[in-house]
Amino acid sequence: MFDRALPKVKNQNRVVPVADPRGDVRLEESPRVPAASAADVPRTRKSKKPIWIVAGACGVLVALFTAYGIGRYDAGLERERVEQAAEAQAAGQQRQAQALKSELGEERSRARQLKALAGLYQATLSLGKKNFGLAETQLKAAADELEQSHPDTGSEQDALVIAIRDTKVVVTDDVSDQRRQLDELGRRLLSTLD
Repeated sequence: MFDRALPKVKNQNRVVPVADPRGDVRLEESPRVPAASAADVPRTRKSKKPIWIVAGACGVLVALFTAYGIGRYDAGLERERVEQAAEAQAAGQQRQAQALKSELGEERSRARQLKALAGLYQATLSLGKKNFGLAETQLKAAADELEQSHPDTGSEQDALVIAIRDTKVVVTDDVSDQRRQLDELGRRLLSTLD
């Protein structure tokens, strides 16, 4: 309480007026005071921040890291959902491509069967014009087309391939029996195309 009234001692060499016991005032140097060590100097709290500011800053940092972690977790879940959707879409497209390939194979087989049918009718026409060599060639081509359509073993088309290959064009004046035979093979092939 009374500490304020006392002069503070500073470590400075200066001249201080001192009263002489006789009453004369004379100037005298102040005695040198040794410098105080850091341990002797009392600590002053000039800029101590209140504890609530530090706690608030730590709380904000914790909230930021928590938000960052939640964001990363959510991004990971979203990426996983996107990957699963992409895999499902790829699997669907692969099934669709497989179905289209199967359908394409069936259509190619049908086209070969139709070519074989056209070859049979062309052979019949060539036989009517008495062009036996061309009729034989067209009959062989019809059998090849029908065989390349990959008929099932033991099916009607497989039997037709054998029957067409066994049919021989013979040079004669009356070709009506041979034409009836080729027409019958054409009808059998047409009935299997339904």
